[in-house]
Amino acid sequence: MSSSGPQPSLPVELWLHIFRLSTLSPLTTRLYVVSYSPFQTIPLEAEDESVTKKTKSALVQVCKQWRAWALDLLFEDVWIECPEKMSSLLGDGSGCGRWVRRASLPYMSSATVSPRPLEANKMLEQCPHLEVLVRKGPTRRDVDTRFEFAAECPAMPSLKRVDWWHVNEAARSGGINLLGDVLQKAPNVQYLSLGGYVRFSSLSVNGTAITLSSLTTLRFLRLNAALVRQTCGWSMPALQHIIIDTVEDVAVLSMFWESFGEQIRTIELGHYLSYFVHDWLSFILRGCPHITELNYYIHFTAIPTFDDEKDTFPLLTTVGLHAQPNMMISPESSGYWGRMQSHFAMLCCPCFPAVKKVLLYGDWSGISSDIRYPFLVQPLLDRRITIERVET
Repeated sequence: MSSSGPQPSLPVELWLHIFRLSTLSPLTTRLYVVSYSPFQTIPLEAEDESVTKKTKSALVQVCKQWRAWALDLLFEDVWIECPEKMSSLLGDGSGCGRWVRRASLPYMSSATVSPRPLEANKMLEQCPHLEVLVRKGPTRRDVDTRFEFAAECPAMPSLKRVDWWHVNEAARSGGINLLGDVLQKAPNVQYLSLGGYVRFSSLSVNGTAITLSSLTTLRFLRLNAALVRQTCGWSMPALQHIIIDTVEDVAVLSMFWESFGEQIRTIELGHYLSYFVHDWLSFILRGCPHITELNYYIHFTAIPTFDDEKDTFPLLTTVGLHAQPNMMISPESSGYWGRMQSHFAMLCCPCFPAVKKVLLYGDWSGISSDIRYPFLVQPLLDRRITIERVET
């Protein structure tokens, strides 16, 4: 029986929870993460799904009350393509800028074609709670992206993560276009993604040293020798986790291991064919003698070769294996199972005396349901190594 009186409304907290859940996608968490978690990386150019953005826009247009409740969701992730319009929209520190948590600033929006202060910097100053800054490259060819004058960089004490693609021409202008200047203005960065081809430019002003006292995770998007050489001079006392998406010549990491190899505890390799063609896993492990956790894509990584007498990793206790498929290997082929068997057997060799846990990420259903799977994992179980599936 229906009541003639007004129906009770849901509590505000429940509405806010519903709005939050309706604007989440599988990418959302990965875009904001500031501490290491296995296999949570996404391409630098990735943005949240369009349906998420459309949902946010729809919520604020329903009524005034819904607009008030959902406006922070609409502005939490911004793309600064037109800084002039965005700056006026965000207003001062008491305006919409206080809701911005992540900002993607393309290089075309920070070009210094005149000596006037950059509108992009004014916009960033209006975001006191900014946590993630993304600089993508290369620049668009149909936009005037000259970098002829010096740029400034606002203070960003709330910044915890920087995803940065180095562009040599832009770096010459300094400020918001130079990684070193940004990091000096953001002393609390915990997570740094770094890529690009450094040629004759520097990552910092006049090559001055960079101190990152809070940085725990460093992700190399793509390496060249000049880029690695400059990072070797940084001070990163809290650094423990290294993610290496891809590397064209693993030898360039030698100098980095000399500077930081002793303090690295976690290594993750990306799903690129460079690891499939060459045995770079063994080389990388030898540079980090105190590693406790190793994560890699089993179908994208060559079977490593170790010397049982010289190579030993006594602190390695956890290995994460991701099952993302490699189109170059058919699951029906004998080589497919042979490679997997070699990887699992490797974990039982004398080089890894302390391994206690193997975590399986991704879709292992096709593998675990095969009659060959028990024979694959039995050697690990015989050594009392636990095998767990991780839902991602």
